[in-house]
Amino acid sequence: MPLMSAFLTLFTWIMVIIVLVSFLLWTIGMYFRKKQGSFLYFPSEPPNSRNMCASPADAGILNFECVSISTLDGQVLKGYLMWPYPPSSAFSTGNGKVSDALSTKTFECGATPPLAHDSSNSPNEMPPFVLLFFHGNSGNVGHRLAAAKLFLATLKCAVLMVDYRGYGLSSSAAVTQEGLEIDAQACLDFIKHDERLPQESVYVMGTSLGAAVALHLAAKPRNARSISGVIVENTFTSISDMVVILANSVIHLLRVPCPRFALLCFSYYVLPLTLHLKWENIGILHKISAPMLFLSGLKDELVPPEQMRLLYQAACAKNHKGNPLRRLVTFREGSHNDMLLCDGYFQAISDFVNDVEKSKISDFI
Repeated sequence: MPLMSAFLTLFTWIMVIIVLVSFLLWTIGMYFRKKQGSFLYFPSEPPNSRNMCASPADAGILNFECVSISTLDGQVLKGYLMWPYPPSSAFSTGNGKVSDALSTKTFECGATPPLAHDSSNSPNEMPPFVLLFFHGNSGNVGHRLAAAKLFLATLKCAVLMVDYRGYGLSSSAAVTQEGLEIDAQACLDFIKHDERLPQESVYVMGTSLGAAVALHLAAKPRNARSISGVIVENTFTSISDMVVILANSVIHLLRVPCPRFALLCFSYYVLPLTLHLKWENIGILHKISAPMLFLSGLKDELVPPEQMRLLYQAACAKNHKGNPLRRLVTFREGSHNDMLLCDGYFQAISDFVNDVEKSKISDFI
């Protein structure tokens, strides 16, 4: 009996300690909940990113519009709609005259934006497809204009780049996953209401964090028929997986005893109580019925390439009606931010779009 009593006392104290530690971790997590975003979102990097944004004209892009998009929760997003054609083609009116090459378009979510030209343009003046591009977790759209210029020149598509809330010249608001998802939906709605853009050929693309935004946008059932394809580049399976990778590095760096046990405790005990950042990309792939292209740099120094492979495998494992295209393209020399420079990068995107468009014709026939 004394032995049993001692055991019960020890067990009770262990449980009390676990409860107290759990409560402490939960409290710390709640206290730093709003501050956790500062470890993921960097809208002020590089310096002046919140008050200065380069114009497409600075990058040699002649044909563009400044856009202002209002979201359902009252935020205003700023960005650019860029065209592959010269103004005389992209903005020609029904009477043969040319409207202003540079215009400002304002769109309130749920309303139809005014067109900058007469909608009687001939079909051959419409871009073959439109690319809705979501950038990563730092800087603004001005830092991606070199990429936009290459998209315009090589793919001949229209490109919409817009800053999230809290980024660039967009509204000053807290940056959260919920907010970014609302912003992405507003951008897609903007495209859907512009008759100059090919509504049957809308592709969403994102790099790093932007890829997570693109995936969550495509996963919404309401968008299943609005998105022709999804292109994701160097992104992660989830924020928690990325934190576990970081924790594993720290554990080995500090030479913590029993590193595997320590990592298990962190992953399944500490992390669930403290981490509020989600972006569970791998968990939503089963909701995406659109064709998908995964672009992975094998020398990515920020996101392990293994995570892109896991995303691709998860996407392939989900059975969708019609077996939509799933394609993984790797670049041996590609790092996190220089994929544009890799041989075959634009060809991979072009081939993907062409294959998707051809499959539409086959399905129609």
